[in-house]
Amino acid sequence: GGRGVPAGVAASLLERELRNALETWRSEERPEIGRKQFSKVILSGGGAHLAGLDASLARAFACPAEVLGAADGPGRPPEPRLLTAYGLALHGLGLSQAGISLSTQRVRVQRHRRARFPFLAAAAALLVIFAGLLEVSAYRNLTERQATVNRELEHLRNCNRIVPDLEASQQDIEFHQRVLIPFVEKGNHAQRFLRSVAKLQRAKERMLGESGHPEGWVIYVADERSFHAGKPKADGAGAGRGAGSGFDPFSGAATAGGGVTAAAGDPFPNRVVVTDLEPVRSMVAAVYTTHDAKEPYRLIKSLVAALNPPDPAATPPGKENPPADPDADLLAGVDLMPESESAGREDVFLPWVEYFKRHEPSDKPAGFRRFVLRLPFASVDIQEPPAAGGAPK
Repeated sequence: GGRGVPAGVAASLLERELRNALETWRSEERPEIGRKQFSKVILSGGGAHLAGLDASLARAFACPAEVLGAADGPGRPPEPRLLTAYGLALHGLGLSQAGISLSTQRVRVQRHRRARFPFLAAAAALLVIFAGLLEVSAYRNLTERQATVNRELEHLRNCNRIVPDLEASQQDIEFHQRVLIPFVEKGNHAQRFLRSVAKLQRAKERMLGESGHPEGWVIYVADERSFHAGKPKADGAGAGRGAGSGFDPFSGAATAGGGVTAAAGDPFPNRVVVTDLEPVRSMVAAVYTTHDAKEPYRLIKSLVAALNPPDPAATPPGKENPPADPDADLLAGVDLMPESESAGREDVFLPWVEYFKRHEPSDKPAGFRRFVLRLPFASVDIQEPPAAGGAPK
């Protein structure tokens, strides 16, 4: 009876504390959980040995109450005082289903760091290896680029050494081109002269009258440079017939003239400066046509149209395929020479004027008209030589 009073008081105090804690928990817990009743009360620790504690709590909470503890040997009752040691032992052996730790926050942080250190070290090692690979790759790229730059520099040095030789070769080429100018010009001059005469001969067929007889004649053919060289000079020198290279289509004889005027005492009077040699760009033809009072330019227009390249838009119907002309592209822009430019070469017509004087009562025959035609070539055989440095003039 003496030991029951303290046990009853302790049970009452414990019951009151448990009810306060229970009410606090029920007020903070979710309603569906807080309204549930306890199914069992478990006692552990040294206080579980208080006599009548289990029966008092069972009556208070209307549920069974039992003592939980680890057995202190085979066949012995559970010892609630060993329950904490038993739980720690299970946790240390890794057999506990719920993890607990009694260590301080500092100890737990240190343990966490030590647990993660191998991973951090592995990550750092991988980062170092990756950075090393990047450095090796960058070094290889830089080495290759340096090698490429060195090759290009060597190539540029070789080119720099070759440039003087190329410039010297270019100067030699220009020199030989200039030397060849007179050969090309003189060699092609005769060919162009003969082709011009042949084209004039074919074009003259358009000047036939109704009787089939020609109504016009080409009496003089020469290159324009020789034509103008035969004009009278300021001192009266150089005038007269034969002052330019010409061709008589009736006799077939060519006349030569227009030589180089040399200075007094010049040991090379016939020299020609190669670079000053002007290519033949046009021919000149002197023409007589019969006079037509109604259409005075009819025959000369027909001759000019025959000398110029054919115009497809002006081809009459039924003549789309005229006979092929081997010299169709020889001339371009054939037209009358203005009298201001042909003045001074009346000597070209002089033999025919003398001929008509012998057969006509007047100095100017009434039945004929004379014209001077300029026959520009469609292209030249010699391009202008390049200026110093390779740029064209």
